[in-house]
Amino acid sequence: MVSEIKLLSIDQATVKSGIAVHCDGKLTMYDIIDLDKEKVDIPERIYVMVDRICGFILKNKPDCVVLEDVAMQSNPATLILLSRLQGAIIGCCRVNKIPYDILKPPNWRKALGFKQGQGIKRPQLKKQAVEFVLNNYGLKLSEDVCEAICIGNAFLRMNKI
Repeated sequence: MVSEIKLLSIDQATVKSGIAVHCDGKLTMYDIIDLDKEKVDIPERIYVMVDRICGFILKNKPDCVVLEDVAMQSNPATLILLSRLQGAIIGCCRVNKIPYDILKPPNWRKALGFKQGQGIKRPQLKKQAVEFVLNNYGLKLSEDVCEAICIGNAFLRMNKI
């Protein structure tokens, strides 16, 4: 069992990315990178998001970064953009010798006991993340930040940290 770890978890997206930091298993910080009002084209927005996420990683100096795996999208262009974003975050971690892990959405949700599967839609999954954070941390936050917190929490549980 590993102790005293600083974990940075990310729910990355092209417009709003949630970020959370757990130190020694306790939530110590959370934030959102919100590019909704940025007036840049989509490829430039990806570069801006990468810069901000990588800046956050370098500023916080985590022992490990965990991010959500890219899931199938109804729009292939969105899948490509999310894959590029994920690849850039992985590159940032590799260049800076920061270990990282990638959790598939069904796996991290299962670790937290979320109801999922047939008939459970995306809004219901997001709502479960918001409720999990409210019930476990007493915080009422955006769904992006809540998912980042949940991803980190699930990683800690899955690895018994």
